[in-house]
Amino acid sequence: MAIIIYLEEDGISNVLTEIKGIAELGIDGDADAKQLAKYIRQGLTQLENVGLPANKELMMIGEEENGDKRTFNLLKPLISSYPLFEFRINRSTPGAFRAVFF
Repeated sequence: MAIIIYLEEDGISNVLTEIKGIAELGIDGDADAKQLAKYIRQGLTQLENVGLPANKELMMIGEEENGDKRTFNLLKPLISSYPLFEFRINRSTPGAFRAVFF
């Protein structure tokens, strides 16, 4: 199990603010935002439960509202002088959510 700590700047976490904004759009009736928020929650929960695998790969299978399965590659190593990774939820509609972590 891993612990996810969201960095703050001046008491504000930009990542959590962005996730909250997507979730609020979903609550307000935006079906795409609702689905994206669901995948973000599922992906972060899986990352927290599993941690960073030794092979640096983490897959998730989600389900669209119509029952179609969708596979997500949740992690992407970033080329940097520091060991950085990108948490990714890619959808063609409404788009993607990405957050850099270390």
